Amino acid sequence: MKVSPGHYREKSHCGYCGGDDSSRIYGFLAYELTVKEYQELVDRGLRRSGVFVYKPDLAKSCCPQYTIRLRVEEFRPGKEHRQGLNRFNRFVGGAGNAHKKKKGKNNEYSLLTAIHEAEGEDFEVRLESSEFSQEKYELFRHYQMHVHNETEDEVSEEQFRRFLCDNPFPRRDSSEPIEKNDGLRGHVHQTYYHKGRLIAIGVLDVLPHCVSSVYFIWQQDYARFGMGKIASMQEIGLALELNKPYYYMGYYIHSCPKMKYKAQYRPSYILEPRLAECDEADGWWRPIEDFESKLDESPYVTLVDKPTPDYGDHLKTDSKLFASAMPGLLPPSELQNVDPKDFVTLVVDDEDDEIPINMHLIRPQFRTQVKMAQLELIAIVGKDLAQNARIKVG
Repeated sequence: MKVSPGHYREKSHCGYCGGDDSSRIYGFLAYELTVKEYQELVDRGLRRSGVFVYKPDLAKSCCPQYTIRLRVEEFRPGKEHRQGLNRFNRFVGGAGNAHKKKKGKNNEYSLLTAIHEAEGEDFEVRLESSEFSQEKYELFRHYQMHVHNETEDEVSEEQFRRFLCDNPFPRRDSSEPIEKNDGLRGHVHQTYYHKGRLIAIGVLDVLPHCVSSVYFIWQQDYARFGMGKIASMQEIGLALELNKPYYYMGYYIHSCPKMKYKAQYRPSYILEPRLAECDEADGWWRPIEDFESKLDESPYVTLVDKPTPDYGDHLKTDSKLFASAMPGLLPPSELQNVDPKDFVTLVVDDEDDEIPINMHLIRPQFRTQVKMAQLELIAIVGKDLAQNARIKVG
């Protein structure tokens, strides 16, 4: 894992409620990241946007963002989901109602059969590389303008590349076909074609234990089919086909109607915000039912019944991250006697080479700042992952 020094943003615009300076996040640029490392980051509440990896401060943000995942083998589509998929299948492929659930033990609804039912000459779902294409960009442009009301000047090729193509994972040969098998890893586009026209793209990360949804875009004239639900069914099906136990739906925001729908998919589990302080017996992941009634009363909920740690008294630092006591950080007791250089390596790039550097080569006025960047990364990602981390300086 090779990253930039991190930064705690105390005032960020909220894209969910529109609040100004009401969102708080900690983030860094990821120059190199394996899918295994990113799985560990996601399991600590981090997500990525392109190569920017960030963790929301749930306790201090207007719209707390909870990591949510679905156990795919236990998922049973409800009536609304089954009917919606049947309507879509009939439209794109002329399929009938063969997979409505029938009475009787041997006539259970098969999600995998249903999502492939319409595929044929007129309709196809493919896995493609995340490389840029003009056709993909035009769909992105259409979606952002019609669904998110962005102006023509606000949507650019650079924005599309940065958000939905760029990623920190090892590059694959884009000329090679993507095989749908247990070995598939990394960033992919799941593309939907109807009569030769690109009508939707699911932007996905395929990780060791899950299919992780990044973004989904579609042609507006297909909106009547509830394309978000269609995509979820397809992506859950992909997780099943790849033998992944989980489907990660991004962040769950209880106070935001556009994000609250994720609770419809059961059995789902929420990542405890103060995961690093959990008792081992409780585990990090808790059923969404444990949170729902509490979230009706307060936007931020933790099931950890302990006082909020005071990092300032223990670490004697003016770090904005530690001053925030962001949920999910390693507790002060695990950081107090840590020497950051025993975990995180400092490096500089010299043309095609990467050169490790010692702290004495850093200018004295910057040493405290660099050391704090190392300690913050350890607190965010945990000691095991930090052991192989490098921070690029200079």
